[in-house]
Amino acid sequence: MTRYLGGLLLSITVIGVLTACWGDGDTVIDTGVTDISGLVRIESVTGAVDFQVSSGLTGERLPGIRIRVAAQKGRRFVYAEDPTGLHLPVAAPIVGETTVRRLAMPPKSLQGYNIATATGMLNVDVLEPLGVLSEEAVRSRMRNGDDVAVLLYLYNPARPLALTGAALDAYAMPFSSVTVLKAGAEPTDAQLALVVVGLQREAYDAWSNLAVDRYLASRIGQPPDIDLREGLAFRWTYPVFEVYPSDEVIEVGEGDSATLRISWRSGNPDPPPPWSFFVSSDNPAVTAVPEDFSLGPDLPPQEVTIYVDRAELEPGDYSATIIIQPFSDTFGLIEQRIEREVTFSLAQKPPTPTPGPAPETLTISPAEPRIGDMLEISASGFSAGESVVVELIGDEHSLRDALPLADALGSFSYQVDLSTFKTGTYELRLTGSESGISGSETITVQEPLPDAIVASDELNVRYQPFPDSPVIEVLVRGDPLQIISVNGDDSWLEVTTASGEHGWVLTQLLQLNIDLSTVPWNSAYPAPGS
Repeated sequence: MTRYLGGLLLSITVIGVLTACWGDGDTVIDTGVTDISGLVRIESVTGAVDFQVSSGLTGERLPGIRIRVAAQKGRRFVYAEDPTGLHLPVAAPIVGETTVRRLAMPPKSLQGYNIATATGMLNVDVLEPLGVLSEEAVRSRMRNGDDVAVLLYLYNPARPLALTGAALDAYAMPFSSVTVLKAGAEPTDAQLALVVVGLQREAYDAWSNLAVDRYLASRIGQPPDIDLREGLAFRWTYPVFEVYPSDEVIEVGEGDSATLRISWRSGNPDPPPPWSFFVSSDNPAVTAVPEDFSLGPDLPPQEVTIYVDRAELEPGDYSATIIIQPFSDTFGLIEQRIEREVTFSLAQKPPTPTPGPAPETLTISPAEPRIGDMLEISASGFSAGESVVVELIGDEHSLRDALPLADALGSFSYQVDLSTFKTGTYELRLTGSESGISGSETITVQEPLPDAIVASDELNVRYQPFPDSPVIEVLVRGDPLQIISVNGDDSWLEVTTASGEHGWVLTQLLQLNIDLSTVPWNSAYPAPGS
């Protein structure tokens, strides 16, 4: 089927429409699959709903997600699943009159499940009762079904720790892999909310109501994150924290240190924050500072410096495993352990330079470097072929390299990638290991320039690159923007704002800091009139 959405022509493959007798009334299930932009329109007996589907881990839009909308007794429910298995399924009621819904898919986790909370707005009177089920009965029901499942727990935010050991009333939804569970002792007038849990088969036996209680322990006194009356969007539990750089192997080379940055990323941690972190190494020549710290949603990211001590080592290649282990005072060791391999080498003992005359020339480019730049260092006047010790020393980040050589004419060049540096003042030192020639320069590293800056008093960020498209956000002069793509004639730019919104803006109202010829074209939006 082909449709228009705010002026955008999209081709949508509709898998089918299923009508079945379920409970006391007919259920109609309409199905569609998201296109390359993560968009799909579901036409149903209750009207059309447009879904924009993205990853709950990266935020990127997801194609190929199968969306099903069921209508039963005047109520609507949505079920989304990822055939690739990279994301767990999600199900929820659809309430309110909003016709455009954003749906974040829960990323697959090492635990085999993922959790979010939402306002309830789920009337169990329209569901098929299954009776009172034990945890084992719920597991058995899931084992007999699909390889993935969704459990919707109805809980009372006023006293959320009520599921462990409770008799749970169970209900079936129009989707066979979705079960609704509710503590039977809750008052009939209780304002219940939802815990949405996506599971994969490997977690069926390990999952328990205790996991829900541990999760809700961090939610006491807080409202659910998602209001289903305004649209669908979910913040998922896992991973709770992330480590940068994300590379599993960190090459220190001949340097003395490397820096890891540990950041909190979840609004829904299980168990509740703050967490303690312990950092250790399996190689005594490699140490981490600090070795322990606390982290939570209200605490800033923590930087851990990995130091390499080569004093007692022979020349050769070495490695170490850095272990970052979270810990909860209440629940003990947390499963989300992360490891990074650090590799380093020792070609020869570092020379001990002695003070000497200055080099003939010493230049750096760019003269005002920024984070992300490639710093070019050039110098002359060294002895032919001698090694030159390069040091770039700052308060929070330093570099030392004793391997580079001057050429046959005594000229020297070197590059430093400033991507991992912080803003601040650094002292550059070059020292000839044989001649003793020594030069220094003070370098100030500045923040990177944004791709673009708003150059008008007000700028509308629109859903699509058309003047009559709905406005998502209004920006003001000086607001930074990240550019994602361009339309056919570069008159509109697809951007991400500082608040995380994603939309389109007019190019002529921006100050550009990048060359648009390097930005990809979004082929869904040709030039106007083409």
